[in-house]
Amino acid sequence: MRIAAFLVGFVISLAPAIAQDNPIVGVWRTQFRSPPDIWGMSVGLVVTSAFDASGNYRTEILSEGGNGSEGAAGTFVDTGVYRFTPPDMIHYQRRSYVLCIFSGCQPARPLTPDVGDLKFDIVAPGQARTGDGAEWTRIQ
Repeated sequence: MRIAAFLVGFVISLAPAIAQDNPIVGVWRTQFRSPPDIWGMSVGLVVTSAFDASGNYRTEILSEGGNGSEGAAGTFVDTGVYRFTPPDMIHYQRRSYVLCIFSGCQPARPLTPDVGDLKFDIVAPGQARTGDGAEWTRIQ
């Protein structure tokens, strides 16, 4: 526990340096849509990630599915801390992952590890590509 508190304090102490050299600070968005299944249904995801200068992130994954209306399957909210290593790597540590539906938010089991690295390549101003080929656009 003390090590975790130290690491959080260390990241916060580096915030001014991170902000100056961190091209991913801001809000980014991408979308995915699965091919239709045998019943003609497909699932779409709208992923919005906000990276702040102090090293925190918040990702909201809006799942469109079920009857085809927006958010029919709920919204996943993933929060934690990150460190961007130029030119193209995000190291993240998840703090919380919940599923929010009409009845409220409950802890959920993420599909990805709680700690890891993601390729995030800035390919043009306001445009990025992740290791899985997803195209991201800065919206703020």
